[in-house]
Amino acid sequence: MFDAATVHLTGRFQRSYARLADMVESSDLELHTAIRADAAQLPTGTIAQRPDGLFEIEHAARMWLVSPDCRKLIGVKAHQRPQPVEPSTLFASDDRHTNS
Repeated sequence: MFDAATVHLTGRFQRSYARLADMVESSDLELHTAIRADAAQLPTGTIAQRPDGLFEIEHAARMWLVSPDCRKLIGVKAHQRPQPVEPSTLFASDDRHTNS
């Protein structure tokens, strides 16, 4: 079970989060506090399990990578959902591609 208060923060995760959150110059305590506060909100995100067992959690415009046992935060990166495409744009008639 995932617990934001006790989850292990890998070095890779901490460096990535610090860059994304503009906290590179922050103390370890400030960084860990911010990470754990954010991580506490992860259960509200969109969760998918990859074929390798790792979990990807989309939350707050970031993609978080969590170990299969939910005890380690492994990585985080910026994640923007693609803008929805209007069906009319996708299936619009285009005279350039007709076989007439």
